Amino acid sequence: MRRTYPFRQQSKDAILRFADRASPYVYDPQNYSGQWLTRDMLPGYPRPLDRVIYCFWTGSNAITPNRLVGLESMIAQNPGIDVRLITPDKLDGYLLPGEPLHPAFHDLSLVHRSDYLRCYFMNFWGGGYCDIKTLHHSWSPAFDKLDADTGKWALGYHEVASDMTARLPGRLGRDVRHRYGRLIGNGAFIMKPQTPLTREWYRRLLDRMDFYAEALKRHPGNERGDNPGYPIPWIDILGNILPPIALKYHHRLIQDDTVRPSFLDYK
Repeated sequence: MRRTYPFRQQSKDAILRFADRASPYVYDPQNYSGQWLTRDMLPGYPRPLDRVIYCFWTGSNAITPNRLVGLESMIAQNPGIDVRLITPDKLDGYLLPGEPLHPAFHDLSLVHRSDYLRCYFMNFWGGGYCDIKTLHHSWSPAFDKLDADTGKWALGYHEVASDMTARLPGRLGRDVRHRYGRLIGNGAFIMKPQTPLTREWYRRLLDRMDFYAEALKRHPGNERGDNPGYPIPWIDILGNILPPIALKYHHRLIQDDTVRPSFLDYK
């Protein structure tokens, strides 16, 4: 089942998609002068795409029954793909020499640790990432599709709605919302490692971690980051980073809704 949205939201998004088709988006760094998105493009060093789907459980708390159902569905739908649940006791085995976790990582909320790790893994390991939610389709055809296209770097489901993407000021925020139909969602995707997209995503993530580090020392996060003083807004180290970069490189994306998980009853 799909999450439903009010008629007003659906109508607005239909108008945005029509306008985007009528006047296709072209990235122009002059439109975002002085903003982080326009920094020098990092070179890519792409490697073969591993057939693996990563998901993360970042705390010592027990996985919930609904999440367990989601994990079991991921495994059942993908018998030919290695589905790996990364827990804190397994994490060190994936950290590369010279690329440790940011010093403030363990001060993040558990939710933000997952946001951080999906970036780290997609940049350095590549493959698939999925929130621990129910899947209804195999990802094998999606892996085939991305693997076969040397000009594409990532595959994901269509972003669901314009109000679910980045909340950024100025033209950058407006363009991301108005061009949301070109984006992929943050909850499930497949990415080739070490592309300019993943490398710029990781660079910006580390910038934001540096920015928040001192405040995180004073107010480390709880499970959801809703404790008093916790400094990082809900979407700031994922939802405000990946969508602008995805828009910049929208011509390198494949949109495929077969990788979209269910957003119902997953907690």
